[in-house]
Amino acid sequence: MSTLEMNTDFPNIRKTVTFRAKGQIDHKTVPLFREKLNELLSSGYTRFIMDMTAVSFINSVALGTLVNFADELESKNGGVVFFDLPPRIKIVFSMLELDSFFNIFPTQAEAINYLRSFVTQCHQNSLLHDSENTIYLSGTTAIPKLKKQFNRFVLQRKWNKAIVAIDKLLKLDNKNTHFLIKKASLFIKLKNYRKAKEILKSVIHENPHDPSANKLLMKLENM
Repeated sequence: MSTLEMNTDFPNIRKTVTFRAKGQIDHKTVPLFREKLNELLSSGYTRFIMDMTAVSFINSVALGTLVNFADELESKNGGVVFFDLPPRIKIVFSMLELDSFFNIFPTQAEAINYLRSFVTQCHQNSLLHDSENTIYLSGTTAIPKLKKQFNRFVLQRKWNKAIVAIDKLLKLDNKNTHFLIKKASLFIKLKNYRKAKEILKSVIHENPHDPSANKLLMKLENM
């Protein structure tokens, strides 16, 4: 029988929660999993540190929930980071090639440090606005639909179609750093490392301390 226990604690970082799960996240428990995430989001938390060290199983439906949830958080200047993924869970992430779309760290301390840097960068760029002002940066309702298309293509591992979707998003919001970094990640999947580096360097040129872009570029240069 599937069981899932969830609890939270709150590091001293604005709008941040550490979410701990224990058990199986499958078709029976994913509605409860989704409900708890949305409950925290409704309470104002937009940055999630996911502790899945005690998760014994996760299926593609749960990962799809996390992809969509992370996308929603990014629209509110938030996001999801993971740390110390157990091998059985890391394999699932790798099989679906989601390990380059999520920020995954070896330790909780590194995940927390990343979020601190992220929040600092948001402050420096004056990005911390009310969610109503940041969900639709271009003022169009086309963005949510395109994001869903993008997420679907990622889960289906249709990288070229995902690039088409992200290009459409960038036409609506060409300064969105999250979109640019995701596009670089897609080019890495396609082994077009030159194009990926070009995108990441352009992001870093505009935002030298962007933690996501710097982390991905460092990973790329060490490949």
